[in-house]
Amino acid sequence: MELERIVGSALLTFVQAHLPEADLSGLDEVIFSYVLGVLEDLGPSGPSEENFDMEAFTEMMEAYVPGFAHIPRGIIGDMMQKLSVQLSDARNKENLHPQSSCVQGQ
Repeated sequence: MELERIVGSALLTFVQAHLPEADLSGLDEVIFSYVLGVLEDLGPSGPSEENFDMEAFTEMMEAYVPGFAHIPRGIIGDMMQKLSVQLSDARNKENLHPQSSCVQGQ
């Protein structure tokens, strides 16, 4: 799925930038799906104190990427905000240009 690819790419880039020595082997489809689900719950407005449990998110990420909890919360929040905007843009493009495979197959 395109959205999971966006999440995966952004998450890998983020972790590599902030934890260059991190073991990225734990980052797989499971965690990408988790982050995508969190972002979908947040909606296009991104994280805010009312709708985003930073503590729970950080704990989950720490389980997959040891050291993640040492990244400042503000930086994690900024990444989630940017990623939320990216996903919203991707959804909008998808809605504007739907796959026309059914038409081509006829």
